[in-house]
Amino acid sequence: MLVKIVLLLAGLLSLTGCGTLHNGRAWGQDATLFPSAERFSRAVVNSAKHPVTWAPLLGAALLTIDDYDEDLSRRLAEDNPVFGSRQDAYDASDTLRDTLVASVFISALATPGGDTAGEQIVNKGKGMVTEWAALQLTSYVTSGIKDITGRVRPNGSNDDSFPSGHASGAFAAAALTSKNLDSLTLSPALTTGIRAGLYTLASGTALARVEAEVHYATDVLVGAALGNFIARVVHDAFLGLPEDRKIQLNISPELVSMQYGLAF
Repeated sequence: MLVKIVLLLAGLLSLTGCGTLHNGRAWGQDATLFPSAERFSRAVVNSAKHPVTWAPLLGAALLTIDDYDEDLSRRLAEDNPVFGSRQDAYDASDTLRDTLVASVFISALATPGGDTAGEQIVNKGKGMVTEWAALQLTSYVTSGIKDITGRVRPNGSNDDSFPSGHASGAFAAAALTSKNLDSLTLSPALTTGIRAGLYTLASGTALARVEAEVHYATDVLVGAALGNFIARVVHDAFLGLPEDRKIQLNISPELVSMQYGLAF
């Protein structure tokens, strides 16, 4: 499954890569260090409202009731229902996360970066640096929270349990790749299928960390929300891409009066 998804994303390079977006600008061309306050605040609000931000937080909050978090995490680590063993789960978490990170840059290469090779190198370079920064910021914030909380891992190995860095990194990568798909000319069905695959891999990364007994369920849920939120804020605020186009319905009084003989 991993190989198929990576090959599918790589295949996008043969479909696109040159040209411009619907506003005539290239992907990455308008990346900036200083987005407007309005754009930044809108990115924060939209990212907070995204289901992959608030839904995991809600799930984590529910798991704090009684001992549900510890009980669920222990059961998954003992039974290993998906990955078979703790070691296999541990190895899978690395593979899944790394696959998602690769998908970010593969999808970025497929975006319309300009009409010439020189334009594409500059524009896509700026865009990729921005998305790399999103991944790095996710890692730094996650590490900072780990240092503050100091939660001991389920296996007792250290106190870096909360939140999960693998989960935050995987969901940040899934969010960035998903956002890159918006800049590609793909059918809705294909776009939906790729997005489903991305978030399946990210969810698998989170589950693998619990089955490997290195994280509690709340650790990975909060990590997922954190990664999704940071990646979307950075992408929407700093890449300078056109806002989502909205369909507006304008009713002309003159047209209505002519159609129905009404006077205004």
